Amino acid sequence: MATLSETIFSLEKERDALKDELEKIEDAISILKKRIGSVESKSVGAPQVLNNSGSSEPIKIDGLRRNMTIAAKVGLIISQTGRFMHIREIAKVFAENGGLNNLQHESSISRKLASPISAMRAKGQLAKVIVNNVNRNTFWGLPSWLDNIGEIKTGYEYKKELLVDMPVDYE
Repeated sequence: MATLSETIFSLEKERDALKDELEKIEDAISILKKRIGSVESKSVGAPQVLNNSGSSEPIKIDGLRRNMTIAAKVGLIISQTGRFMHIREIAKVFAENGGLNNLQHESSISRKLASPISAMRAKGQLAKVIVNNVNRNTFWGLPSWLDNIGEIKTGYEYKKELLVDMPVDYE
């Protein structure tokens, strides 16, 4: 059985870890708020989109830091990219920006991102769009990028070239 001082020490250690985590979350919120202000001041109506073309040019994300949580990094990547993204695209951005917990390969990073992304959706932080009922065609974006019937608003569309297993006549 733990002594009273051991219990206090354990609780203080847990408190300090939670303070560190809270600081990381506050940093991510601050960065996202600055980003929202920057986007709103640069364009009225249309979102600012980073690399929405078919370009393979690396996407650099401002404010992405090692000590941020995976969820905070995902939120920052999606918001700065300005459109719905496939998990493979998100993993590619992680790989281009230093990897994730020593993982450098996109498929390894994709597996590591699946759980935090699902948790963000459950918390209402991300929206999920599945195209043509094909689960491999799942794209992630901000809930505010959907209209009131759940369709993607103009300017936030995913890259159509990432769709797989689609009927020939799909537009």
